Amino acid sequence: MKEKRNLKELRDQIDLLDDDILSLLKKRVGLAKKLGEVKKDANLDIFDPAREEEVIKRLLTFSSDDLPEKFIGSIYREVIDFSRSLQRPPRIAYLGPVASFTYSAALRRFGSYSDFFASVSTDDVFDAVLRKEADFGVVPVENSTEGIVSHTIDQFIESDLKIAGEIFLRITFDLMSKTGKIEDVKRVISHPHGLAQTRRWISHNIPRIELVEANSTSEAALIASKDKAAAAIGSEEAGKIYELVAVERDIGDKSDNYTRFLIIAEKSPKATGNDKTSILFSVKDKPGILHKVLGSFAKGNINLTKIESRPSRRGIWDYVFFLDMEGHAEDKKVKRALKEMSRYTTFVKLMGSYPRGDKRSTT
Repeated sequence: MKEKRNLKELRDQIDLLDDDILSLLKKRVGLAKKLGEVKKDANLDIFDPAREEEVIKRLLTFSSDDLPEKFIGSIYREVIDFSRSLQRPPRIAYLGPVASFTYSAALRRFGSYSDFFASVSTDDVFDAVLRKEADFGVVPVENSTEGIVSHTIDQFIESDLKIAGEIFLRITFDLMSKTGKIEDVKRVISHPHGLAQTRRWISHNIPRIELVEANSTSEAALIASKDKAAAAIGSEEAGKIYELVAVERDIGDKSDNYTRFLIIAEKSPKATGNDKTSILFSVKDKPGILHKVLGSFAKGNINLTKIESRPSRRGIWDYVFFLDMEGHAEDKKVKRALKEMSRYTTFVKLMGSYPRGDKRSTT
């Protein structure tokens, strides 16, 4: 009897706390609505990544063993996403098809209360934002295994759109079917990359299974949703959308397979104090000229996090460099470095300054 009484008392206390939490959330939602009205009257952007990062950063200082950062971050990302949607759900164009890994990245950053629509190509994502059909676009820019996504970089050479943020996503492949039972699986379907990056697991666990290539992991999931004997290799989101059950999760050959995605918009956000800047540039055809360009950043004690070259498409053996650096374009030392490097370049384009993505949220 004593145990039952103690159990009831604890549950009653939890119920009271839940009531308090919901009451406070209701007040927060009310304030978010008022904030939306103020933004509308002042013609301010609804999506303010600098402010959102500031809120999350402050709340994470309260983390502990009982309240880890991941727990706090996941809860408040959802609260912030819902609050933003009350002001007006942002329209997000992403590189499709539906349930692609780009969709997973967009969902992680903008939350389930946003309006998402798939685009056939990277060009279409850029066009949707340019034509104001979307507030933001999400496209892949590099993979830890495959390297840079060249077509995304090429788009920035001609486009005036800016980078407004970045998202890091660990790429995991799940084996999924209608029943979730491995004994029902007679064939496995996926994009060639999905099959290639799970080859080790397949050879160890279902070595004689029939492998079928699809145009995408999303298409594979759609096919598996209509065929009890088929299993798809794809993302967890694909499984949710097509109502598949996991036969086995995370069957990829590499545990450190990550993709970085860019958020594109009409303009970059203001400085947060934890930013990254991306530029494109071409150098004059002189000995040691690239060394001088990089020296401009070394003098300013600016850390470069990536540099890569690719054909400019403007002439034979003419190259453009893609460079990431720590800091915001409005920072004094970044301004000085950009001004100095212009002495050695034929072309410089600011792709954008934006809050650094949180790699802790990739898993």
